[in-house]
Amino acid sequence: FYVDAIRVGWTHKVYPGSSVPKLNVKRDFPSLPIKSVQFNDVQRFQWFTNQHAYKIKEQSLIGDIRYSMSPYSTAPMWGITITPDSPNIHVKFSSTRKSIESPIKQFIKLLLGENIVSRSSKLSQ
Repeated sequence: FYVDAIRVGWTHKVYPGSSVPKLNVKRDFPSLPIKSVQFNDVQRFQWFTNQHAYKIKEQSLIGDIRYSMSPYSTAPMWGITITPDSPNIHVKFSSTRKSIESPIKQFIKLLLGENIVSRSSKLSQ
């Protein structure tokens, strides 16, 4: 998935974001048994996200790329957390809505076409 923000109006402006690979359960969680509760939960989450799920690097968190605190960020607002050591318990819902730099102020800057500093690549790693 490639995520960028584009302001269209009297003046056009592109706010570069970052990219993340689409979730592949067998590649991203190779030790998760196919007949486990968590594997089924991940399949359900993929259906819920309409196949827009991805793994947050270096974490056991799976996010929905369609929802973020910023239109150019890959940092998810929510997701599910996998517990590879306990594959037969259900995944946990995780909310990641942390205040970065007042999202409302940042969004207004985007609407006005002002320059902003992109932190999305740091958030998703």
